[in-house]
Amino acid sequence: MSWIDVCGKDRADIALQVSQQVTDKIGAGKFRTEDIEYIARVDRRLVDGTLTVSDARLEKLRRLCQLWEVDLKAGEISSHRKIIGPLIVAFKKLLLPIVRVLFKDTLRQQRDFNAAAISLLAELCRKEAG
Repeated sequence: MSWIDVCGKDRADIALQVSQQVTDKIGAGKFRTEDIEYIARVDRRLVDGTLTVSDARLEKLRRLCQLWEVDLKAGEISSHRKIIGPLIVAFKKLLLPIVRVLFKDTLRQQRDFNAAAISLLAELCRKEAG
């Protein structure tokens, strides 16, 4: 669901849509219990109180909020080699989950840093405006 998809919907519709998507992803095995618990512990408030900033600065903060999540993404794995190509593709597809497990803690640390940096920037914007 993108920011554009949210515009024009009320909170109940958005909550229902997100809840259904989470349920579907849990059923498909894309979300684990640890993921849900981690997300539940994250403080999502950028600032306490109100934030009065210019539209340009607010848009930059919104963009940062969309980009803070980091993950190892492979894109489409393919090979141009006719004979050995399928073996290379299979090996890369098997290797990616192993690399994700190896870097899981590093990625979580980076996500936490990104979230803290965004929170600090929002707080600085609020203090500057106030």
